[in-house]
Amino acid sequence: MCDGANANNCVERAAVTRGGCNAHARRKLVEALRCGDTRAIEGLELFARIFHIDAESKRAAETLEQRLVRRQRESAPIVAELKAWVQARRRDVEPKSPLGKAVRYIDQQWSRLTHS
Repeated sequence: MCDGANANNCVERAAVTRGGCNAHARRKLVEALRCGDTRAIEGLELFARIFHIDAESKRAAETLEQRLVRRQRESAPIVAELKAWVQARRRDVEPKSPLGKAVRYIDQQWSRLTHS
């Protein structure tokens, strides 16, 4: 996993699938909220729910297979909500605002963020 920086594109050029980092995506929303855009709160709440599921899986000492099942069962619906939220914000947020940049980053990184 890594962030969406262009410097990391070499991984994909080497024919390796690169996973994205949800913490980096979330951090962009935190920056938007710190700049006063409370519209970022809904996205942050969705990430919190996703992270909580992974934390519960870790606390339960689940195997990778068990984690995958849990993610498919519990996280997938929230991830779908996040995708819908991102798509809606792409239409109604100023593109050069901190929230607009955060939403664009998440949208552009979506396939990496959701790679299993």
